[in-house]
Amino acid sequence: GSPVHRAQLMNNLDFKAAVAELTDAVAYLRSSGSPKVGVVGFCMGGALTFAAAQHAGVDCAAPFYGIPDPAICDPAAIKVPVQAHFGKLDTMKGFSDPASIQKVVDSMKAAGAPVQLFMYEKSGHAFMNALTERGRAKIKEIGQAEPPEAEPA
Repeated sequence: GSPVHRAQLMNNLDFKAAVAELTDAVAYLRSSGSPKVGVVGFCMGGALTFAAAQHAGVDCAAPFYGIPDPAICDPAAIKVPVQAHFGKLDTMKGFSDPASIQKVVDSMKAAGAPVQLFMYEKSGHAFMNALTERGRAKIKEIGQAEPPEAEPA
């Protein structure tokens, strides 16, 4: 969808319900034998990853370019390890730009939260999106397998 459509979807998401679903998923994974449960998310999922780290009972979290609204998550209250990945060229002010994530990480560190921040010098928002040419190039650059191209229908 268009950027406007994506923004509408994100703005309409019930974040508290989404965190409740993540909590249920963690409980299911633990009940089915998973000794540890981590969460990874991108963009809106990155913001949800921070929220899951605080509220869903995960053991660790790796958010990519997304910061939660303070109404759903206080990153400084997170007690599990967080490894955050953001692009230094990200221009989404207040959501994933370098100054905003640095402020979040600084508050987490001041509260004693176990957090690491990885800032990718030549990357903007959505740098791991394998659906874009730039995303595929970044994935290849950092040594990850490139997803196969879709078979024609």
